[in-house]
Amino acid sequence: MFHSLMRPEEVDTLRRLYGQSFYLIGAYSPREGRVVTLAESIASSRHQQNTEQFRTEAEELIEKDRADHGERLGQAVQKTFPEADIFINIDHKHIFSKKRNA
Repeated sequence: MFHSLMRPEEVDTLRRLYGQSFYLIGAYSPREGRVVTLAESIASSRHQQNTEQFRTEAEELIEKDRADHGERLGQAVQKTFPEADIFINIDHKHIFSKKRNA
């Protein structure tokens, strides 16, 4: 099992290997939810209770991942995400799927 795929080529390889048995699930959380979760994670890793003091750091990390720097470092998540067969908004538990070509 993979936790995440970072490049469309990875998706293509898995689709070739597993054919119709491969399904890619794209999990999405709105930016605010990602900031809060990441700030909580940073606070926890530093044994701190006040997550708000880590909000700026969390926002900077999210922006760094979103920026084009990722492709240069081998990631292209923004191009990979739309390749998913099923999309889940993890904040609201909504599931959207797209029809795959047979």
